[in-house]
Amino acid sequence: LGGHSLLAARVVARVRRVFGVELPLRTLFEASTVAGLAAEIAALCAEAPAQPLAALLRVEREGPLPLSFAQERLWFLHQLDPGSAAYNMPVAVDLAGALDRAAFAAAWAEIVRRQESLRTTFPLHGGAPCQRIAPPADTPLPFIDLSALPAGRGESEAEGLEREHAARAFDLERGPLATVLLVRLAPERHRFLLNLHHTIADGWSFGVLLRELGALYGAGRAGRPSPLPELAVQYADFAAWQRAELAGKVEAELAYWERRLGGEISVAELPADRPRPAVQTFRGGWRQLVLAPELTARLHRFGRGEGATLFMILLAAVQALLSRHSGEQDVIVGAPVAGRSRVETEGLIGCFLNTLALRTDLSGTPGFRELVARVRTVTLEAYAHQNVPFEAVLARLRLDRDLSRPPLFQVLFNLLSLPPADEALPGLDVRMRAPAEVPSKLDLTFYVSEAASQVWMHLVYNACLFDEARIADLLAQLEMLLEQAVERPEAALDGLSLVTAAARAVLPDPGQALAEPAFPPAAHLFLDRVRDLPGEPALEWRGGTWSYAELAQRAREIALAVRAAGAGPGTVVAVFGGRSPELIAGLLGALLAGGALLILDRKLPAARLRAMVELAKPACLIDLGGPGARFWEEGAFPVLPIRPASTPLPPAAAVAEAAGEVPPPAPDDPAYVFFTSGTTGRPKAVLGRQRGLSHFLSWQRATFGIAPGDRAAQLTGLSFDVVLRDVFLPLVSGATLVLPEEEDVSPERLLPWLAARAITVAHTVPTLAGAWLGAAPPGFVAPALRWTFFAGEPLLEQVVLRWRAACPHSGVVNLYGPTETTLAKCFFHVPDPPVAGVQPVGVPLPQTQALVLAAGARLCGPGEVGEIVVRTPFRSLGYLDNPEESRLRFRPNPFRDDPADLLYFTGDRGRHRLDGSLEILGRLDDQVKIRGVRVEPAEVRAALGRHPSVWESALLVQEHRPGDQRLVACVVARPGAVCDPETLRRHLRQELPEAMVPSIFLPLEALPLTPNGKVDRRALARRVQEAREQALDGDEGEARALRTPVEEIVAGLWSEVLGTPRIGPEDNFFQLGGHSLSGAQVVSRLREVFRIELPLRTLFEAPTLASLA
Repeated sequence: LGGHSLLAARVVARVRRVFGVELPLRTLFEASTVAGLAAEIAALCAEAPAQPLAALLRVEREGPLPLSFAQERLWFLHQLDPGSAAYNMPVAVDLAGALDRAAFAAAWAEIVRRQESLRTTFPLHGGAPCQRIAPPADTPLPFIDLSALPAGRGESEAEGLEREHAARAFDLERGPLATVLLVRLAPERHRFLLNLHHTIADGWSFGVLLRELGALYGAGRAGRPSPLPELAVQYADFAAWQRAELAGKVEAELAYWERRLGGEISVAELPADRPRPAVQTFRGGWRQLVLAPELTARLHRFGRGEGATLFMILLAAVQALLSRHSGEQDVIVGAPVAGRSRVETEGLIGCFLNTLALRTDLSGTPGFRELVARVRTVTLEAYAHQNVPFEAVLARLRLDRDLSRPPLFQVLFNLLSLPPADEALPGLDVRMRAPAEVPSKLDLTFYVSEAASQVWMHLVYNACLFDEARIADLLAQLEMLLEQAVERPEAALDGLSLVTAAARAVLPDPGQALAEPAFPPAAHLFLDRVRDLPGEPALEWRGGTWSYAELAQRAREIALAVRAAGAGPGTVVAVFGGRSPELIAGLLGALLAGGALLILDRKLPAARLRAMVELAKPACLIDLGGPGARFWEEGAFPVLPIRPASTPLPPAAAVAEAAGEVPPPAPDDPAYVFFTSGTTGRPKAVLGRQRGLSHFLSWQRATFGIAPGDRAAQLTGLSFDVVLRDVFLPLVSGATLVLPEEEDVSPERLLPWLAARAITVAHTVPTLAGAWLGAAPPGFVAPALRWTFFAGEPLLEQVVLRWRAACPHSGVVNLYGPTETTLAKCFFHVPDPPVAGVQPVGVPLPQTQALVLAAGARLCGPGEVGEIVVRTPFRSLGYLDNPEESRLRFRPNPFRDDPADLLYFTGDRGRHRLDGSLEILGRLDDQVKIRGVRVEPAEVRAALGRHPSVWESALLVQEHRPGDQRLVACVVARPGAVCDPETLRRHLRQELPEAMVPSIFLPLEALPLTPNGKVDRRALARRVQEAREQALDGDEGEARALRTPVEEIVAGLWSEVLGTPRIGPEDNFFQLGGHSLSGAQVVSRLREVFRIELPLRTLFEAPTLASLA
């Protein structure tokens, strides 16, 4: 018959009044016929004598009147940002026809007289707010006449007045909190502007106001007295009744919510277009989705079969979508309830609204039918406990407060099913105007209504976080999900696609065949340059130069020696030594001999080198000499000692002819072996192939125009595959490879060396780049550098900005690709200015796809979290002698029937952006959460890097106590600066949510690095542990001792308000049980004691006693 949750609540209120029994709302869902409901009511009446219900009676108006719980929270939110219009409720109404201004003004004045809420303000009494109701008085109706202006200008002026009226900040203490303005645009065209603060009204209230306005205007226009009966009770009476009614029940009710919302609460962090501001903003936008009548009808049919309302069905779909976008299976969405459980409140203007936190478990891959059943249970249970104010629930949960977002949830779902508002005014055509600007109190708010057999969704979003295009795509995904879910309600929701038609146009198609163009092997690309540019400089070291012909000659000689030692095609050739021209010739010689290259860096520990050769089993080893322990056993393999030639070797036709007898390797022949860390504690050997190496080098050369005249630095550690980019890119491009001395790669000398050698191309890791920048002399500039390729770690915005300041002509490219996929498989040309925060990794190389797949190899839609999977025919050959690991990571493409078409599963979490480009979110197996909030260390590091004293930082998570994870920041100061922990903490609190502010700051002289230039996290963890043990050696009693008179006064006030006897300087107000109202009381008393103007926000920015003091 069209019933829904709100109408059910009104039925329950009337059953209470007529029969004197409490009918659980759930009963109406389970006994939804008249006969069934009558039987339930009769049973309740027969069970026991009716319990006397607390009467809602008028209270005395003498003295301060309490706020309702909803008013209390809204008052508190206003204190955080007194100038904000976020909780204004503006309405603009166009009135066409002959308006009787006097009757209209009299009607408005009578409404203000009747409804005390419209005369209410909130002064402080004893440090806490109370209601003060002004006596009835003359209420003028402000009027502006624009009818003399030209039509276009008059409309423009009216729109300006409308915007100004809607944005006007209210003073809750002085009022008024209801403002009106009547604007005449033409003799028979007016606009009525009404603005109420949320503390005195809710959505229902507008229906009450418009009905009363119509009745009173009609009576006044006809010369009749008011037809409205006097109100028996007012909002202030409800507020007093609410507190008395809950006094005896609140503990039992709160116990339910504590069970329901207790434990770790995950924050459903949605993909955003901009970083979240440190302090919540309210600039909003909105986008609309209209579900077709056919889909709407299917949703209703499905709901009738499941005993679920439209609200429950749509909420289930929204929570499923939020889960897919956030990666969380525990999703909380807020939902408002009218809060008018008493019939007497239905005709009042006031803020009766309460909010329910609906927490749904989406684990276990439920189908839509099962998820709707879960949501139905959650919703009905919440309805049964809806009278507990949301503010009381928050206080009981003792959540950490965060200025960047609302507590508990950031998404609200509101099915608008208010009583129909009679907008008729006799003799006038009344039309509600759409608001010009819509504030967004949360990240997302769904306003859902039903009209003309269609479901209408207005999604209001925080425009500081999201672009309209992202919201449009989100709504398209929701519609697509609903269509599939009602079609196949038993199918697992995780298997339903979010790839819309628009997304298909930008996302890769894994069923499409990938081209496999042929590329010459890397060594032969080098020989092509030798033929073209024999006399051009190929290699520069220690002031000397090797031409392409000279380098090729030496490489061919080494290749012949390798072949003579029994190595060659199908075998591994190891090269042991340090950075030198002979190393480069040895690498080329190994490849020219047809072998698979294994570089053994003499800086590695002997045990590591032994493990590498045991697994790789080289057929011979090229020993370049120099420092470094001899790690191999005698006779394990042939050793070719190659020593630097004092002069370039003379031409040797026989050598060249013999080397030329080696046929070029096949595209799938092994080209190199590199080792990565293994989860078992032993390194894993990745076997690269010829065509993968030549594919990447050919792409990089062509894409970035690397050519003769370029000078590329070899800066990368020798034991990592990135060195192949360093060495071979210039040599296959006709450019010059420049080798630094060991002392030149120190942080303080590297950038000056780049400038002195006029380097134009460089590859590096962001952490190393940061160390170089930190050690560079003031005002340093490297003008020749034209391309810098970053890889291996998240590339932060401030690293890019600092690098560009030092290298103003350099393009910046962010590369991504695990060793298993060959060097790099995605790239992002960083714009100027760079993307805020962490740079994306962009788009894949040609003949490559970067997929994001969910469980079951389902393609993820834009914004949906999944595993990054790389598809390319130019991948590596897998893991050497580790078929089990190869099968785990390299799997057949399920979208094609081709056993050779393999996908590499990276283990990286990621998502597609709207344009199809890729962003990385971390690892699947090392997700960091601090107090339920997912923390991306790169974001914290980016914020730290914006402080002028910080040059480098790294983050760790350590367990302070079981279940108590703490974020630790290791920071390196810029030259001449000091990283003061309290200063950095204050800085981060200005930019980041509290949970993302590290608990510990550990200043270091430099970050420990692994041989490949990445942060050595094990060494960092040891240093943090040592610092912690040193701190614990001190007297814990001294650590909790108050140190200043201000701390003692603040501690006394906290103790008095919170009822906590002993408070230490590092105790957190909110972790001690503080909440919004108690915080306001503390701040009020601090203002009195110290006679200062202390904003309430300060307590959020400095929640520990020491920082507040």
